[in-house]
Amino acid sequence: ERYLGTPIEAAIHSVLGRGGIVGGTSAGAAIASSLMISGGWSDPKLASGFPLLPKAIVDQHFTQKRRFERLARAVYSNPERTGIGVDESTGVFISREKAKVVVDGAVYVYRATANPPCEPQADSHDPIYSFLSIETARLLPGDEIDARDLDVFGH
Repeated sequence: ERYLGTPIEAAIHSVLGRGGIVGGTSAGAAIASSLMISGGWSDPKLASGFPLLPKAIVDQHFTQKRRFERLARAVYSNPERTGIGVDESTGVFISREKAKVVVDGAVYVYRATANPPCEPQADSHDPIYSFLSIETARLLPGDEIDARDLDVFGH
């Protein structure tokens, strides 16, 4: 909230426009997505971030703080976005061509996929669960994925 629309945000975009690299850890990673997780435990609190990764939702301290359900719920409620969960001591370099995992931990990629219509389950209080499921991929250090497959920039 403090940096959106300020000269700091403009400077970050300027660095990227010149071909530079921008990075962030913890909240600095989460703010890279235009829709960011700003809090919550299993139910994410969402806020506006920087549109560096306009079709992503980034969550950090992922395995260490067991944020699997939080990211899944964020992607369920925003199925056009790709969820990216980043472990501590882990980085993911994302360019227009590829994404590559570096350092020690894992990066998790969450995508909503449509299922055939079905009856809501009796124990489900959230009707969205009846027609979407989450595909997940776990990427380890050295793994690369084509940026088009990651789909975080849009068209």
